[in-house]
Amino acid sequence: MPAMFRSELSAFWHDDSGVAGFVIATLFALAAVVVAVMLLGSGPERDLGSTRATAASLSQIEDAVAVYVTQDASQFLPCPADGSISGGARGFAPAPVGGACTINAGIVPFRSLGLAESDVTYAYGTMVTLVVDDLSLDVCNSTVGRPGNLTLFGGSQPNALYALISHGENRCGGYNSNSVQLAVVATAVEADNCADGSACTDPDTVSVTVGPHNDAGNEDLHFDDRVLPADSSDFDGLCLSVHGP
Repeated sequence: MPAMFRSELSAFWHDDSGVAGFVIATLFALAAVVVAVMLLGSGPERDLGSTRATAASLSQIEDAVAVYVTQDASQFLPCPADGSISGGARGFAPAPVGGACTINAGIVPFRSLGLAESDVTYAYGTMVTLVVDDLSLDVCNSTVGRPGNLTLFGGSQPNALYALISHGENRCGGYNSNSVQLAVVATAVEADNCADGSACTDPDTVSVTVGPHNDAGNEDLHFDDRVLPADSSDFDGLCLSVHGP
């Protein structure tokens, strides 16, 4: 180190005005902020924030589905939309054909529900999947579709009218904003929850896996999906308000 720099550095360290101490304290404070941001961005706090944001998104969609049923001419549940469609045609619920949806597991039809695409995109940037069994479509006019024909695995509730699925941090089986489906490993537990599409290895449209969660690192058993099933009781008062006693 040149002598002139050594002398300037020595003068800095031995400065009695307090400037050196202030600079050092500021640097330590900045370092602490950087570390805190890194921890919040990758630790439990971030997971908790993502969980809360996803739960809020699923609840908002659930409310929108209920409103859709009251306004639909037939009081049908909305059919899932094809996640591979892009542009302005994306996000519309296809009309049932012969009492059946063209696909039974797809993205939430946000345009038909009066929502924005961001409303149906959960915390990790992938769209929420809607699964509807055809026998549950006629939710208010038929006793056949209630209490629900969608089979649930891994939870306390055996059946549901429909289910909303966020595909967790690994996003397997869901569609992103570019209409691309993220692949599912053929033997993965999560394959049961994937939306219809070319990357779906198990397009099972009559059942949904609810849990249990497994982050043990075994790819075949990994499960981080969050599922909100709609119970028949959710529609009891709704259907009564539509049709009366």
